[in-house]
Amino acid sequence: MTRASSFLFFLLCTSALLLSPLEVSAKKRSVDGKKLSPITSKTLAERDLLDFRVKNRALLREGDRYNEDVSKHFLEGTTLAYVTPWNGKGYDWAKTFGQKWDLVSPVWFQVRRDTSIGGEHDVDAGWMGDVRRMSKNNAKIVPRFMLDGWDQEGLVTLAREPKQVLAKKIGKNIRRVIDEHKLDGYVLEILNSIGGLMPQLSDEVMRAIATIQKSVQSSGKGTPVISVLVIPPYRNQGWSFGASHFDEMERHFDYFSLMTYDYSNAYNPGPNAPLQWMYQSVTSLLQNTPEKDKEGRKRKAAKILLGLNFYGNEYTMSSRGQGRSLLSHDFLSLLQSCTSTKGDRLEYDAESAENFLVCRTNSGVTHSYYPTPRSISERVNAAKKLGTGISIWEIGQGLNSFADTL
Repeated sequence: MTRASSFLFFLLCTSALLLSPLEVSAKKRSVDGKKLSPITSKTLAERDLLDFRVKNRALLREGDRYNEDVSKHFLEGTTLAYVTPWNGKGYDWAKTFGQKWDLVSPVWFQVRRDTSIGGEHDVDAGWMGDVRRMSKNNAKIVPRFMLDGWDQEGLVTLAREPKQVLAKKIGKNIRRVIDEHKLDGYVLEILNSIGGLMPQLSDEVMRAIATIQKSVQSSGKGTPVISVLVIPPYRNQGWSFGASHFDEMERHFDYFSLMTYDYSNAYNPGPNAPLQWMYQSVTSLLQNTPEKDKEGRKRKAAKILLGLNFYGNEYTMSSRGQGRSLLSHDFLSLLQSCTSTKGDRLEYDAESAENFLVCRTNSGVTHSYYPTPRSISERVNAAKKLGTGISIWEIGQGLNSFADTL
């Protein structure tokens, strides 16, 4: 290699180090024949992205760009960001916007029926180091642990065992993984798997969950680690994780990741997370704490992480049960190809505080509910009013402009 070529190689390497992970991985998009950088100096308002009925053109041009100041953090409460191994964009987001996170949860681990832990092959120590460095050591790594392969008999045994042997083993094995991989804590997702035992075994399930947590904290090095319990949202039918369950569990866990999304589905199409339902999901957890106990309500609310979806759904309105999930690239493609029945702007449903796109396709009219910077901002403001934090499922699924709301 000549001296000139060596110098050129040095310049290329140096410039690459100065770019953010997202800037390196993102390709410049072409809009109206012009190449656009993923980074901008303009605010969301200056890019016309906070309009109630935002223009398709504004989203196509500015929706996947983010402000150059990635250090801004608009929420006082705790922010948890989920990352999935199958979505590389989320790994880049975790690093680029590291200063916006308090907790980062890669969904790496499965708790098997024999209580062993699967998924350790997904652990990426280098990436964890990058996240901590780029967050200036603010972000804590708290991977998710989820039950996998448990049949009904196993779940009943887990809940009913008098000596809680299985629950203690699960906690001990989780703690081994935490200590070996130098993690800061964990997220426990168990109620989605074990919810079928409710309400008949409600007390037993809560006891098993508390036992797992106690075992995690007392095993291994025995030093406290951050703990997060995933909980379902309010439902007016069937079993709900209510105020009595929350009051019992909040003595054991640091935070609660509230799954306030998936309100609708292909058989009942509509908004992903109506704003009033999100408010109700939080206030229902606090209803046993009197209004006059302001400090108690404030302390408990701060433990709740209001769930925000960064994905959306498209529904074919004439075909019951027909729909699909939407990620950012799907939504941008829809905006480009859509033959809209409503002009060049998204619709805004004031009742749910969500935008949706109405398109005419060969298979019929579709309604696509996907977050916008406006709808995300409204939910961040709701968290501020409620005194909660937020949890995001998941950061690799959203438009880059969503980062400017956080």
